[in-house]
Formats: sequence, C-alpha cells, structure tokens
Amino acid sequence: MSDIILPNLIIAGVAKAGTTSLFTYLALHPDICSSKIKEIGYFVPLRWGNSLALSLDEYSSYFSHCHEDVSPRYFMEASPGYFPGGKKIAEAMKQTLGDAKIILIFREPISRLFSLFTFYKSRLKLSPEMSFREYVRLCETMTADELRKTENQVYGGLEASYYGKLIADWFETFGDPGVKVLFFEQFRNNPHNVVAGIYDWLELDYEIPLPFEATVENKTMSFRNGFLQRMALKINRLAEGYWRSNPNVKRNLRRLYYVLNGRAVHDLIDNETRMYLQEKFLPSNQRLALELINRGYTTFPEWLSIE
Repeated sequence: MSDIILPNLIIAGVAKAGTTSLFTYLALHPDICSSKIKEIGYFVPLRWGNSLALSLDEYSSYFSHCHEDVSPRYFMEASPGYFPGGKKIAEAMKQTLGDAKIILIFREPISRLFSLFTFYKSRLKLSPEMSFREYVRLCETMTADELRKTENQVYGGLEASYYGKLIADWFETFGDPGVKVLFFEQFRNNPHNVVAGIYDWLELDYEIPLPFEATVENKTMSFRNGFLQRMALKINRLAEGYWRSNPNVKRNLRRLYYVLNGRAVHDLIDNETRMYLQEKFLPSNQRLALELINRGYTTFPEWLSIE
C-alpha cells in the first residue's frame, strides 16, 4: 500500500460535453499524469446502489506508470459517470481521495441528452429503430431498481441532465476552491483559453509550450455495417491504453474507419419533444445558474439564463 497512487484531479462530468477532448489536452502538460485509460469508473457503481467493483490497488494500477520519469503534481482520470451520483459519489471520493480537484463541464442539456442517445445507438446499446422521443419516455419510466441492472443504465441520461439538482453536493463536499465548473460551448469555441484557465486554477505553468490541434476526440458517428462496428468497438476498448500513448495513430485510423463504415447521424429531435424538455429542464438550469452566481461565476452560455 505504500506505493499506491491515487488521482488528485478528476474530470467528474458530464458525458458528451467534451470530457474526452479535455482529458486529452490536459494530459499533454508535463505536471499532469493521466490514467492509462480515460474512464476508470471506480466510483460509478455507487450511483446505482451497488458495491465497488475494483479494489483500491486495482484503481491505483491505472497510475502505475506515473513515476517512470519524474513525479508529476497531478494524477488525473476522467469518469463523467461520477457527477450524476451526487452526494453518494462525492462523499466516497472525498473519503478515498482527500482534497482532490474536481472539474465539471456542462452542456446545454437537450443537446447533451440527444448526443448521449445517438452515442448509445452507435455503441449498439439501443435499438437502431428507437426514436429520441421513445428514449426520453423510457428514461422517465425506469425505476431505481430497474436502473441498477447494467442493461438499463443507458436510461439514466435524463436524470443526469438535471445539473441544478446535483451541483451543490460537489461544492459542499470539495469546497468552492476544489471545484472548477466549465461549459462545453465555451470550451468548443476557445479550447486554448479554457485550458489556460484550468492551469491557473491548478497553479501550473502554462507558459510551457503545449501546442495542440483542437480536435473532437469522441465524436458520435453512425455506421453502415453492424459487424464491423462491433469489431471496431472491441478493438478500441482493448487497445485504449495504446491509443492514449499514441493519439495520432488513433486519429488516423479513426478517419479511415469513418470513410469505410461511418455515416452521419440521421436521428432528429421533433419540436414537441424539444419543447417538452425545455420546460422540464428550465427549473434545473435556473437553479444551476443561481448556484454558480452565488459562488462567484459570472460568464455563462446562452442556455443558462435565470430570466
């Protein structure tokens, strides 16, 4: 246990809001050592009322490479499934990791939920015939006991989009200085400024040249052939450690695969469903905005209005 390494920098949410790109960019800094795979998900079972699946030593093993050259200041992982776990996961993380730094990046909840829906379809976790409206309905009807089943956890996407219900749990557990809130829209438009702001928060030198090409690292695409997609997903999962060490190889292979088997997403959000979700999300969005204003945040995307 004396050599155990645990993360002290966590991108805790949310899914389909740029966490993969942010993880990739931050991992370029010499004082940040990223986990061998992006989403360890050590604490995720707690969200569903289940026991942890990994031991602490197994969790630490994802950082075993981090002392090979020089000791970094931060050990980072990114599991966007943590944020929806709210107080249960936040308190477990605090107890296990101490004063870790928590990054939360939010996206307009309707577009995030739709992106999550199409992502699950591309990962063969939802029927290709399912409509977005049907997905929303199933999210609403799943009980807590049903969501504990692994095959049903894709339907937790709606509840995880009520950011305002959960944000206070993270501030109260880790304190205002320990939590950094970002927005997908601002990150997409100016990733360099957002990353520089994180370096300031972490008290890291960002004068170190860290040129990177602002690319979308986890873009959702549909597919033509289901067999090829299943094989590609398996290879991607098994080789993730290699991809993390060789991102350019993955980007080139991904471009080739998209040419061979990719196709644009054809699903749409019908107006009735969009208006329904706008009304559903409004109180949560307003609550999030007020929570952040009270904690000193001043710059917000258009969707986060209290008017």
